[in-house]
Amino acid sequence: MNPIKTILVPTDFSDCSSAALTMAIEFAKRMGAKLRLVHVFQLPYYAGMEDGLSIAVMTPDFLESLRAPGLKQVLAQLDQCKQAGVDAQAEQIDGVPYAEIVALSEKADLVVMGTHGRTGLPRMML
Repeated sequence: MNPIKTILVPTDFSDCSSAALTMAIEFAKRMGAKLRLVHVFQLPYYAGMEDGLSIAVMTPDFLESLRAPGLKQVLAQLDQCKQAGVDAQAEQIDGVPYAEIVALSEKADLVVMGTHGRTGLPRMML
């Protein structure tokens, strides 16, 4: 069995993700592993964007203003890891969350992530 050296922790900053991060920190401490915190920013899509024109109107400054809160939060989680004495890195990448997480998971020994947080009827309908 290969030792676990890298733990991928995808985050959307929900309560479920926060609980997963707490668990990942404990795993990392016990296994001497490094955490890789990742937030995937998905460009907002609105009706009428099929022609690509609406994307062109989004200026780089506007896009950065959309990305900034996620980057700030993932860096705060990185500080949480460092304070716990865990070796970690954090990044925010652009893309479709599920696709990016699957691609990144191929380079990790373990993935620790929260559930979608749905319960009851919404979960059953999913």
